[in-house]
Amino acid sequence: MAYSDVRSLPIRYRKWFLTRLKDEFEKNSEASKKRKNSRGETVQDIPMGEMSDIINRMALDHGPKKF
Repeated sequence: MAYSDVRSLPIRYRKWFLTRLKDEFEKNSEASKKRKNSRGETVQDIPMGEMSDIINRMALDHGPKKF
């Protein structure tokens, strides 16, 4: 479904669609992790909240760039 199609939906259907899409991505992610684990590969989740904090701290330490 195209982005413009989703935007044209009523809000309750848009919320349903986005929830369904999120669930589908999570399901595919879990299946992928299980496949990789069964092959002996390790999968590591990236802590995006921590990464964001690190990037923000680095930006504050170095200040804004002047061009």
